[in-house]
Amino acid sequence: MTAAAERETALLDVCMRALALIDTSIYQGEAFATHSNSISAELEKGKIKSSQSGFERGIGIRVFKEGSMGYAHASLERVEFAVEKAISAARAGSPDKDFKSLSLPESYSTVTGTWDHTIASLDVATVAQLAIDVADASRIDKRVDIINSGASVGQWSGAIANTLGVVGMDSGTQAALDVDVIAHEGDASGNGFEYAASRRFDLDVELVGLAAGEMALSSMNPRPIQSGKMPVVLDPLAVGPVIAAAATVSAEDAQRDRSFLTGKIGEHIAVNGFTIVDDGLLSGGLETSPFDAEGVPSQRTTLVENGVLRSYLYDSYTANKEGRKSTGNASRGDFRQPPSISPTNLVIANGAETDVIEDVRRGIYVRATGDRPNMSTGEFSGMVYAGYAIEDGERKHALKQTNIGINVLDLLKQIDGLSRDVTTYFGLTTPTIRVTDVSVASSG
Repeated sequence: MTAAAERETALLDVCMRALALIDTSIYQGEAFATHSNSISAELEKGKIKSSQSGFERGIGIRVFKEGSMGYAHASLERVEFAVEKAISAARAGSPDKDFKSLSLPESYSTVTGTWDHTIASLDVATVAQLAIDVADASRIDKRVDIINSGASVGQWSGAIANTLGVVGMDSGTQAALDVDVIAHEGDASGNGFEYAASRRFDLDVELVGLAAGEMALSSMNPRPIQSGKMPVVLDPLAVGPVIAAAATVSAEDAQRDRSFLTGKIGEHIAVNGFTIVDDGLLSGGLETSPFDAEGVPSQRTTLVENGVLRSYLYDSYTANKEGRKSTGNASRGDFRQPPSISPTNLVIANGAETDVIEDVRRGIYVRATGDRPNMSTGEFSGMVYAGYAIEDGERKHALKQTNIGINVLDLLKQIDGLSRDVTTYFGLTTPTIRVTDVSVASSG
């Protein structure tokens, strides 16, 4: 038996011990236990700022009495305390008529690409060297003179069980790199950054560093452009907060009328050809697992199909309210938190264009924005944190003090270009996307 399998079994034993303390004639109960190991290193201005390793173990307990939930968490050595605290909270709460049941046992699919023995065997010195290597790779020009970088690896094992018979165990690994650089030339400066993460030890250090260095150099001497309505090309990094976040609606928000997509299932909300899927079984996906944070089997859910809204994201509670099955989208940051609804691996279908910029006579390219749409209204007004002017099909100078504004429903229907190639950032795999007639305001 591997070390990961031994941890899974030990964690499941703790969960079963916790459930044995719950009177099932009165309560429904759930136990979720995890064990994680992590190593990280950080460079500041090219020098090691910190490097550390550590582990964490714990258990979270949910108990329900007539729909009233009690939640508590503790170390694995204090299981009885956590169960008693959760029961006490459930007894003190108010009944919830919309709660029907915890999840029932089902079979799980086998997932692939989520465990890498190399990652599991790395030490602090190796991880620190990764942070150094990605910083070195970004130093492509003498003008790149301030470099901050980081590297991290982790492995974890988890188990979940409930009083209705759900039993699940899983383990996984992940590695990540990030680099942020500044280039100077006289009074001019430019910032560049890049990120990468994988469940396997296959990160391209050279490519990550090179991308950050090139971006810093191309971002020097930013200038405003003439304001107006124009095409906007969204880099895969910008697609996440602008489009993917808006098109992936939790059923809780829809049921509480907190989303601009409430009541629009079956309606055309985007152009033909726009399809987005939530795939909890994606091979090697950052959020891939056989089951979600309630023990519901992970699945592939089509959210938007050729422009038509097909589904929201459901956990057991919201699914039971509508008399349907959960989509397996219950999620937790760690054992300290009860589940909430979240996407897994989002995939936006690619298009046929080899270059979504070449037909743009005058527009902008948005590499990143720190803003998100108003999820209640769909209105989006965001600062272009990093972007470039497009002139006659070519990306030109960096943008200064530029904002974009559009309602997401209009944006989705004004998509007129999807690239053939795709990129993955933070659990989203997407093409570069071109949108027409977006309001762009630039000053300074």
